[in-house]
Amino acid sequence: MPAPPEQWQPPPGSPPSEFSSGAFPNFVESRSRQREIFPLPLLGDKSDHFIKDAHTSRVVCRRKLRRSHCLAWINDGITALNELGGRGLVADSSSSISLAQRQCLDSISDAYHKVGPPPDTAYPDGALSELLRSSRFYDVERRDIQPYTKGRMAWPDVGSTPIDLESNLPTADRHLVADWQHHLLASPAEAAASATAAGIVRPYLDPALVANPRVYGDFIRELSDRGLVGFCKGSSDSRGALGFFCVTKKNGDLRLIFDTRLLNTRFKKPVSTRLPSAAAFSNAAIHGGSSGFVATSDVKNAFYGMRVPESLAKEFSLPSCPAHLCGVRSLGGGPVPPDTPLTPYLRVLPMGWSWALHLCQRVMESIVESVVGPSRILRDRDDSLTIGPAPAHVATLKPDFSETDCLNSCELACAVYVDNVAVISHSVALAERGSCLIVSALRRAGLIVHEITAASSSAEFIGLQIEDGWVSVKKSRMWRLRHATLELLERGSVSGSALEILVGHFSWHFMVSRCALSIFCDVYRHIREHPLIQVPMSSAVRRELRQAASVLPLLRTDWRSDWDTTVLAYDASSFGLGVCQTKCDPKLVERIGSQHESWRYHIADSIKARGHALP
Repeated sequence: MPAPPEQWQPPPGSPPSEFSSGAFPNFVESRSRQREIFPLPLLGDKSDHFIKDAHTSRVVCRRKLRRSHCLAWINDGITALNELGGRGLVADSSSSISLAQRQCLDSISDAYHKVGPPPDTAYPDGALSELLRSSRFYDVERRDIQPYTKGRMAWPDVGSTPIDLESNLPTADRHLVADWQHHLLASPAEAAASATAAGIVRPYLDPALVANPRVYGDFIRELSDRGLVGFCKGSSDSRGALGFFCVTKKNGDLRLIFDTRLLNTRFKKPVSTRLPSAAAFSNAAIHGGSSGFVATSDVKNAFYGMRVPESLAKEFSLPSCPAHLCGVRSLGGGPVPPDTPLTPYLRVLPMGWSWALHLCQRVMESIVESVVGPSRILRDRDDSLTIGPAPAHVATLKPDFSETDCLNSCELACAVYVDNVAVISHSVALAERGSCLIVSALRRAGLIVHEITAASSSAEFIGLQIEDGWVSVKKSRMWRLRHATLELLERGSVSGSALEILVGHFSWHFMVSRCALSIFCDVYRHIREHPLIQVPMSSAVRRELRQAASVLPLLRTDWRSDWDTTVLAYDASSFGLGVCQTKCDPKLVERIGSQHESWRYHIADSIKARGHALP
């Protein structure tokens, strides 16, 4: 066996090691015979304590406090790893550690330092309540709900013309809208049963609008001026199928949301929509020695920029309003008396309607696929995509491509998440070029594109942070979930429904590194056995939640990772388990490993495989 290097050096640009200050004075170099990784010792018995005196500057104090705050999370993570590795006891930091352990501790420390201190908007107190409220879309106690303020609304410009939904859908999906009565509308019996189960009598209406008829009439007039509503004659007691309220956007503007709970009871459940998930991003690979570059863009008011057929639009009715208040003087070629009650109806996709997301997503994908080709779209449950320099027999992208050319190259991939688009490439020039062509295609279709970011090795997309080839969850989301979990552990009791929401957030984080899914076991039993009653958590549930919150910074994937040529096969039974391994050609490993595991659910003989294979 070749001798290991005499001294291991941390990667370039990594933060100073927590144990370089002498926390582990008895470090044994390559001559150590210690072979076990676990248990790992905790870090920083000495360097994290300090006393502020007259010679300590404010900058140094802040830096030491941030370091101490991060150190607590690092040690929580080390403790969780020791427990998950079957070594619950923590190693004595005064004892010798091996080179392998030192490398592990450096890597762990680097991952936590990259998360950094909590953002100014993250508060430990109330984090759990905020997380639970944000998961209930129509909860009137949501903190981001704001009263209607005309000057703050983020809606299409006056005179805007929405694009036709049906003609911009892929051919395979156009029948959904062309014959919506058959494909989308539920039967009267199904609608009645859904309405009874939902318990919705009337939709929620913003009190700031319905309290004053003139304010409501002006609101309807604003929608009409932007091409969002049409009118038909209706009774004065028409309440409409849609409610409405406003929520705060990141930039402080107000986004108009429609309460579609009553409307959704009239329609069938939508088909599954395949979006670019965290798992799809983490499964991608970039070759060619590049960390990857991402360019992003956003379609402004995507839902309100797509016009539905007039017959379908009349299902999206709003509370009635007198003609003179909403500014309607003629209708259908004839005059309308001022006091005539009119029923406004939404002519575009209502944000919140059960079918809106699927239809909007399919329009966006159809436009983007015309540029990059269908095989280069990043979707959940698809085979993983490899991005890198094109082989010699594959045509590479040329800088003189016109706006109508199709890229369709292995040198880039594209993710479409409703109104957000990301272009990924091993080359900054190709990512930028691909983004420009997609933006041009969206604008040619009649959509408004804004918030265009240049290709960079650091980007944020759908709650993910992409930085120098590493894919992880956004740092603010990590802190929010950690704070919420710590608050729950302090409370000590929880209902299954509330715990299910928290576990749902964890599951989304775990998709970046799926091995973390194995942490939860007893939490599912708690959810199942106590769905509505708040009961104390068992020690096992508390341990699993603490472990999950502790390892969040370690859940990341490197796009540049190579396929391991060592292939393992394992299985278990009620009386034992077995593991075997072999070496395989890396190209074969990549070809098999790139296939998404859900393929077996689409082949009859692969469903319940043991039953098919064994007599």
